[in-house]
Amino acid sequence: MRSLQIILAGVWAVFCWSACTRPSHIDSIPKENETAPQVTAVTLKDTLPAQMNKAIENLNLGNVMGIQLRYPSGRAASYFVYHAEKNATLMAISRLPFSKNAGVADAACRPMDGAEWTALRAQASPSELNAAEFFWDADPNDYVAYECLKTPMRHTLLVNKHTDEIIHRIEVAG
Repeated sequence: MRSLQIILAGVWAVFCWSACTRPSHIDSIPKENETAPQVTAVTLKDTLPAQMNKAIENLNLGNVMGIQLRYPSGRAASYFVYHAEKNATLMAISRLPFSKNAGVADAACRPMDGAEWTALRAQASPSELNAAEFFWDADPNDYVAYECLKTPMRHTLLVNKHTDEIIHRIEVAG
């Protein structure tokens, strides 16, 4: 009888231990920044504030289409490829309004260094890196990266060194 009690106690201990072990599938739940975003088509004109409509028309960008990735947290990132004059585009983005409650905002677009680019890329989810591969895999020998914080928006522009092509990312905090 004593040996049966020992066996039952051992089975009970194994059962309790396995019930308290963290299931392996818990670690496979994606983190917030890895949650698959909803991807939709969007226009540049609809993404920017209405104050930009005249500048968009002056730059002939009224019909530019792109993609938008919207995360469950409310954060969104939109990507566009268009052709426009570099200085006029950077000036137009620099003139965008920003929230009066913004802790940080840029008065002008500024060039990004390699460390800033690496940090920005590290924040992008795998889904975003894949959906906007044309932005993230652009050859750094062919583009100069600029950033302009206009809270709640963050503009990152890749300006082609050889043509008038601009690859534009607009991130909106959630």
